[in-house]
Amino acid sequence: MAAEIALFQAALEDPRNDIFVLLPHDVVPLQSPAYVLKSLLETDSSMSRVCPAGVRDIDVPHDCAHAIEPHWSRSLMLKHHQWLTLSRVHAARLVNPKALTMANEIFESEYLGEPLCSDEILPLLSLALSEKTLKSQKISLSELPLYLAAAHGTLEEGFQQLGLRSECLLYAPWPGCGASNFGSKRAKSPLGDAMSSSERDALLVDLADQGILFARKLGLFKKNVTSHMEFLRRNVHDVQQLSMAPSRLLPLPTEECCTKLVMARWTLASIKARLPVPILVAISGFVAYLAGKCVVAQGIWATNYFHWVIAIYVAGHLGVFMFSVVAFSEYSLLEPLLKVGLLQRTEL
Repeated sequence: MAAEIALFQAALEDPRNDIFVLLPHDVVPLQSPAYVLKSLLETDSSMSRVCPAGVRDIDVPHDCAHAIEPHWSRSLMLKHHQWLTLSRVHAARLVNPKALTMANEIFESEYLGEPLCSDEILPLLSLALSEKTLKSQKISLSELPLYLAAAHGTLEEGFQQLGLRSECLLYAPWPGCGASNFGSKRAKSPLGDAMSSSERDALLVDLADQGILFARKLGLFKKNVTSHMEFLRRNVHDVQQLSMAPSRLLPLPTEECCTKLVMARWTLASIKARLPVPILVAISGFVAYLAGKCVVAQGIWATNYFHWVIAIYVAGHLGVFMFSVVAFSEYSLLEPLLKVGLLQRTEL
């Protein structure tokens, strides 16, 4: 994040800059310069573009390595790809020290240990803070309007209120995503070497047809500059017909989306996201109590045997918890106490 912030700070020094596009070192264009400039500058340049990670089996294919599970916390709905396109207002917000400090506090309290990197959440957290919020001392994730929108299934509406648009202008070949479905979701990402030259060239053409502006880890069309320049010139005469890039990388085909099991998990996760933790604990405890009573009443288990099962279950959970405290103290429930102790020792 430090390098990313430094890049935006340097770019902001020139008052003529209106659009700020963060790209990797190995990116290649998929469209002609005229098409790229028109897409960036004339398609509502006041809007920033963010590429959300998406939900597995709903937004992106099942094996897509960067996706989140339907039943995971709605806080992970804010996970996005690090390659951003920001308006000047949003770029200035991203380098605002107060916004960064508050966003980092939320990140440390809510996202440590989650399956993401800081540059996949901190930028969006910074943009989600209102001017009124920046004048306060502290804010929790659950108070952010964007998080509430994600928890209630209206993430896109939350984006619009912030002047953001879900649009993936850059393609990176994450394992398990895309038509070629190369690599497993556990493979190191991004991974592009598994494709043949013909598969890669076909993918470049397909990405360009979808309105995506850039690609990384794929190399040049037909592996040479001349062929790639010809590839870019193919749409010089079609600059007037801009295509908005997809809102996810890459989206799941409609015919494969949303099985009954996935939607059931999504519905349960939606209900869970709206309920306070004490109510969830009470409901879970009551259901567990009724289930236990039914098991004993039906004669499936004897009372003594059932008590032993409960005792082993509780002991097992306590054992795992204590092990986590010892082995991974920074992720445990004792983290606040450990921080206080560390501060006291530092002061001494």
